[in-house]
Amino acid sequence: MRSKLRIASVCAAIAALAALVWAVAPAISLDRFAPEPVNFSQKVPETERLSDGDGRVRFSSDTIEAPKRFDLVGLTEADSPVELRVREEGGEWSRWVETNDAEPIWTGGSDELQLRSRGEQPTGDISYVNVSGDATTADQALNGLRGAVNSAFVSVASIAAPSAAEADAPFEIVNRAEWDPGHDCVPKGPDYGRVKAGVVHHTVNANDYTTDEARDVVLAICRYHRYSHGWNDIGYNALVDRFGNVYAGRTGGLTNAVIGAHTAGFNSQTFGVASIGDHTNSGLSRAAIEAITNLLAWKLSLHGIDAVGKSKVTSAGGAGNKFASGERVSTKEVTRHRRFNETACPGKAQIRKILKITREKIASGTFTPPVDSPPAGGVPAN
Repeated sequence: MRSKLRIASVCAAIAALAALVWAVAPAISLDRFAPEPVNFSQKVPETERLSDGDGRVRFSSDTIEAPKRFDLVGLTEADSPVELRVREEGGEWSRWVETNDAEPIWTGGSDELQLRSRGEQPTGDISYVNVSGDATTADQALNGLRGAVNSAFVSVASIAAPSAAEADAPFEIVNRAEWDPGHDCVPKGPDYGRVKAGVVHHTVNANDYTTDEARDVVLAICRYHRYSHGWNDIGYNALVDRFGNVYAGRTGGLTNAVIGAHTAGFNSQTFGVASIGDHTNSGLSRAAIEAITNLLAWKLSLHGIDAVGKSKVTSAGGAGNKFASGERVSTKEVTRHRRFNETACPGKAQIRKILKITREKIASGTFTPPVDSPPAGGVPAN
């Protein structure tokens, strides 16, 4: 009997050790541990039809309990813009933020939300992304253990860590391997067009994030665009945070004319850069303006654009586009998202200032334009 008990105890110990090895194995790396992101969704619930004092119709939902804890939320297949607010269970509500089908909102850890809209009843799916590893209680415990092991491993092994590779741009770039170390947003192959103008966006999330959180925001947006929407990749060609860090966006090379998914009907003729933040009521930080103008001056110079005149672009139509398919549109060579699409994006971002500084940097030769023809990377789509 004692022999059988001893064997059972050994087997249990081996099983426990195997479970521990499985649990901590993903943390044994020189890279910063990143929990596996999770995408999930639910249908928009029924909303109550209300009437404003001026007779306008609006709709509002009760408190919606999300299936799991989330960091980013948006509405997919929504017919019209919707406002939402979020909170941790039983906590204080955030302010109301307007979103549409293509612009998710970073919340940084929430359990509940509420929707409202004017004129049309909200429809479609509520799509969520969790990149913090705390979607469930079990996830939180497991990823907490892995994070602690990873921190200890890195502190011991970092002496032997290789240095980061240099980017192609003449300034530092946070590449995809840095904001997606687990390769959790797998892109399809890029398509190429032409660059005739730069379009500035904002990502509509709180402006008080940290540097590490900014990387999580980029990954969450990529997961939302790629898996909730089914796009080929993150929609933006590049992103810039409030600290002035530039993030490589859609795969295919920043030097090339990669077609993004940021400006409906004009993606094959423009380069899209998004400020990570909400500029509905406030402008960009000085560091963000410096980084965006550096990026645009370099990118536009590379494609033979001086940002002084205007370019002619042709609309490909599509939902939310202000211009019919085939219509020719004259645009400044640095402009805002709402120039082309039915959106408030990028709010009060200082586009005139960005255009002026970009133009000056190009004219001063801060970034020397290429001697050869600008790289296209493929055949123009339009």
